[in-house]
Amino acid sequence: MKKILTNVVSVVLIAGMALSIASCGKKIEPVKDKDFKKALEESFDIDDDEYTEYDDKDFSGKHRSFYNEKAGYGYILLNGESEDNDFVDDKVYGGIYWSGDTFIIILVTSDKDKYVDNVTALIRALGYPKP
Repeated sequence: MKKILTNVVSVVLIAGMALSIASCGKKIEPVKDKDFKKALEESFDIDDDEYTEYDDKDFSGKHRSFYNEKAGYGYILLNGESEDNDFVDDKVYGGIYWSGDTFIIILVTSDKDKYVDNVTALIRALGYPKP
């Protein structure tokens, strides 16, 4: 449980860092894996055994992303199965949405209809695109 919490906190901190950079008007450029790992370790004192690297080959299903640089918003939508075995090892349905300085993650890691229906209802109520 501690490792999952560490992973979630890591993602949130990284997202916050990325959004704070974006809100300053600086364009976010792609980062090399080794530079990103070094930044994590130096900034948050997180060792490489305390976070999860995710590879696209570990995900099967539908996914799509969109980013409008001029308007400053975007999303990543997921509907499939992850075989990561660390962070998400199951069905995954939902999305990661951001606009300006707001970052929202709406995901369910279950294929039970009631949970997927709840996530779909929340996404619809917010007016966000669904997976």
